[in-house]
Amino acid sequence: IGFGAVVFWHKKQLAAQNIDQSITKKQQAGHEATKRLTTAKSMMQANQGKAFYDELSKVLMGYVSDKFNIPLSELSKANVKVKLETNQVNRTEIERFTELLQTCEMALFAGMINTSAMQETYKNTNNWINTIENQLT
Repeated sequence: IGFGAVVFWHKKQLAAQNIDQSITKKQQAGHEATKRLTTAKSMMQANQGKAFYDELSKVLMGYVSDKFNIPLSELSKANVKVKLETNQVNRTEIERFTELLQTCEMALFAGMINTSAMQETYKNTNNWINTIENQLT
């Protein structure tokens, strides 16, 4: 019995090593985005505007990178739009993604930060990720 258990455990370890990492990233993309959104929410509550918008942009780009298997070296708005279109994401959701990124960029680089806008952007980002998760499952 002990020998059989060791053989079974060894085979299971080998199978776990052979799993494609991109598949794992794709499956865990929503969970990772949710964890990062929690971090962004705590920054919002601490009224750290720049850190909040920086984290939100990382949430969006990280989610898309993981979900659609886009390497970080190729991560740009244009590549993301193309990848979303090829994965048959609704046109309105692609536009919402672009708007969310523009909001983050405006807040980071133009200093347009206020608390109500932060709450709205947080809510919209969370809704967008949930919508994409639902569309692709």
